[in-house]
This record gives sequence, C-alpha cells and structure tokens, in this order.
Amino acid sequence: MDKFVVRATDPSDLPPGNQLSIRPERPWCSTTGCKKRVTLLSAYEIHGRILPAFKPFLTRLMLSSYSEFAALNQDQKHPSWFPSRQPRTNVISPFVTTIDFDSKGIYLASGNNAGRLFIHEFETLYCNAEKGSDQSRALYLRCFPVDKAVQAVRWNPSNEDEVACVTTGSNLVYFYDVACETFLPSEVLKVKSLSGWGELGGSVGLFDLAFFKIGKSRLVACGKDGRVHLWDRRSSKASYATMTVHDTEPSRGLNSIQLSSDEQMLYCGSEGGYIYLWDLRGGKNSAFVSSAKDYNQPVAAIRIENQLRKISSLRAQTDICPSSVDAISLNPACEKQLAFHLSCGWSGVLDMSTLDVTHIHCPPPPWSHIMSDQRDSISVFSTPGVATVPTFQPRTDVRRRKPVWLNTFPVYAVGSGSDSKVHMLDFTLGPKSRYSLDHYRSNSEKEWQTELRTSEAVVAIASHPLNDTLVAGCEEGKLLLIGQKKSSVAEHEISEIDLESKVPSGEGSAFGAKAE
Repeated sequence: MDKFVVRATDPSDLPPGNQLSIRPERPWCSTTGCKKRVTLLSAYEIHGRILPAFKPFLTRLMLSSYSEFAALNQDQKHPSWFPSRQPRTNVISPFVTTIDFDSKGIYLASGNNAGRLFIHEFETLYCNAEKGSDQSRALYLRCFPVDKAVQAVRWNPSNEDEVACVTTGSNLVYFYDVACETFLPSEVLKVKSLSGWGELGGSVGLFDLAFFKIGKSRLVACGKDGRVHLWDRRSSKASYATMTVHDTEPSRGLNSIQLSSDEQMLYCGSEGGYIYLWDLRGGKNSAFVSSAKDYNQPVAAIRIENQLRKISSLRAQTDICPSSVDAISLNPACEKQLAFHLSCGWSGVLDMSTLDVTHIHCPPPPWSHIMSDQRDSISVFSTPGVATVPTFQPRTDVRRRKPVWLNTFPVYAVGSGSDSKVHMLDFTLGPKSRYSLDHYRSNSEKEWQTELRTSEAVVAIASHPLNDTLVAGCEEGKLLLIGQKKSSVAEHEISEIDLESKVPSGEGSAFGAKAE
C-alpha cells in the first residue's frame, strides 16, 4: 500500500482518524524567504512503525517509568497431597533458579534449588500484588515435586499445557502436564550414554534446554558433560544424537543453549568462556537424519576473553580475566545481536555477522563487595620485609544469573550480583547506545535510569511477551513484579479535583502561582 501524506499548518485542518500519515507543514518566514525549522515533528505512518530518531527517546522514557511494584512470597511448604519424602537438609533458604513465560503470557513457570516447580497465573499475581505487605503470597496453580534442583524450565511451543525442566545431577528431562491433576511427570526423556544406559559418571547434570518450533517433537539440551543432546519424541525417549566440544575444551560444561528463529543455527555458552556455533543444516549428513559424527565439531568457537582484549580502552582500565559464559540470548527484534552474561557480572553483545563484541557493560564483580566484618576474617599471608596487599577470592555462593531481552525495545535486563538491583542495558544497534564501543558522549546528552532498585537480590528474570512486564526471581525465594504500575484514570482525576478544592489559590500558594 502506498503511503499518503497530508500537509497542514493548523492541526484542525487535518483529517480525523489515524488512517493517514500526518506531517505538519513548516511555517513560511517572510524575512529569510524560506521555511522555518520546526524542532518537533509528528509523523504517524500507516504501517505503524516508529521513526528511528524517536526510538532512543522512547526507550529512555520507558526505562524511567519502570519500578518494582510487588514482592510476592512463594509458599515453600509441601501441600497435603504431596508424596511423603525426606526433606532436603542441604537446602537452607531456597532461591529461584529459573523462570519462564508461555508464548501468550498467561502462565508463568518458576523453579528453585529445593526441587519445586511452580505454575502461576500471571493475572492472579498482578491483581493480588500488594507492595510492602508481608502477607502477599504468590498463589500458584500447580506445584510439582522434583527430586533435585531445577536448572531450567521451558514451555512446549506446540502444546502449552506442557512444561519441561532439567535438574542438577540428573540426565533426565521431565515433562509435566498442567491440565492433569497428577503431580507425576507425564513423560521422562533420558540421555543415552556411550556405553548404553546408565549414569554418565561424574559429569552428570543438564543445565539448559530448548524446543524446536518447526520440528515440534524435537528438543535439545546441554549440560555438565560438555555435550549437546538431541531428542525426537516420536521415535524414542532416548537421545539419538550428540554433539561434543571435547577436542577444543576438554571436561568443560555447557551452561546455556539458544536456537535461531529459523532453527538452522545452534549457540551454546560454556564454562570455559567460549560461545560455540553449530550449523544444523547438512542434507543427508544432518544431525536429524544420521548420527552426529560429522557434527561433533562446531562451526565456530569464540572465546569472549580474546574478544574483550581487542578493546584497547577496556584493556587499559581493568584486568580482563577468564570467566564462564552463564547465559546467552538472541535479540528477538534483531538476531544479529547475541547477548551474553559472564560469571564476573559483565554483559555484552556479540555481532554474529562479524563475530566481534559491539556492546559491553562492566560493573564490579559480585565478590568485590565484601562487608567490613568479613574483611577481618580473611587471612593474609605476609612475608617479612614485603608489603602485603590483601586479595579477596571470589565467593563460592555466587548464583548463575539468567537475564532476558525485552520484546518491544532492545533492552537487556540483568540482575546484579553485588547489590539488590536490575541493570536495564540499552543495547541499541549503532553508536547511540551508551554501551556501544563507538559511542561518543556529548555534553547535551542527559542521564537516564539504567538501574532499578529492588527489595531483594535478583537471580532470574522473565519478560512478559505482550507488555514487557518483568517477573524476577530472588535469592530469598520471592517473585518481584517490575514494570509500569497502572492506576485508574478516574481516581487520578478525582484526586486532582479534591486537591484543587482544598488548596486555596493565591500569591503565596504554589498551586496559585503555577496556575497564574
């Protein structure tokens, strides 16, 4: 459809409705004989796109309106219909390890390290949210008992009544049917070891999984053994193909997995600081047709440490140490950007066309913020005649953070490992992003909100697919709702009327002076 533009100097002359693109005509200057420059132009296009010049402003406006408006406690007690089992004594305070929305944003699944899988209804959480109240509870629809700590949970895109999860120390993939009343898994997939059935020795444990949308019965998972396992639920409950990276990085696990939208490329982030790429295309030699002998080696292996050392300004300011890749995620609006999060707390974007880092955010590592009472308990070995500098080792209880992209704006939400806040990182393409390596800060550029203060330390975050409301899982086991708090327009108008009737207007009144 062609684009129609109506030019007018007076808004009253414009046609009603938003069916046409509207662009105000610039007024004519009689002195210079040319049209005056108008700083603010409004253009409503028929295809509904936002002008590129307005996107940075809208992103800043959106981020400044975000705040935490609810903190909900998850009930950690066993329901009466739970099977009798011995309590896990090694878990002192359960924290949320993973969280995920379904495609429509109706249901929310969350798992914790105590072996619980909760299913929530988002509207119930939103309507019952009471900020600052200790009695607020995250009422769940279903609660499934899992024997071990839940590492990742995903909704089945072909059947959204079904949710799958993987756990620590197990080579099983559990499927649960939300529509059924039973608490037992509806299906269990197994990893077939090289020597047949059984455990995989000391390298047991799956960390992440992903579903194929085109091949509805297929899914992949990665884990501690450094392999990518593939299943086809139509043929067998055992994995039929395996892709490894042992030749490049022996005895290293894979923490995160991601599929491209066309499901032709597979990305994995490893414990050794690598991002691996596999090409799943291959005709007769494809991993879905024959065994994966020809697909053991990835197409590319990118070491993030080497990419960061190429940045001269970053190398001059701080020491770049090896760090594991805890999470990777493709930008839903631009698959050219692959965001990564490191265990040291750094986040960035890898350009998949050039395989270079284009954006970077480098906060202090989680173990740098040590309380003053902990400094006295750290032993410092000194040598006579040599000045000793205390060195603080990384904490062993640092959680694996799981960030998320917003669906509407190119913003990457990351939970801070050193403080109770969420970093809202604007990873817009080009030099306009303040985290871009080509960004040049001008004097006229204004500061805007990039950190959201929260009541608890955030571990995992999920974004609502329709309105970009964030649901964050905390180290204390709570669920935080972060977004634009909605209020009634009628109540706002009534409060303004009452305020104007009670406050007299005069010279000494701030309201009277403002009205004048």
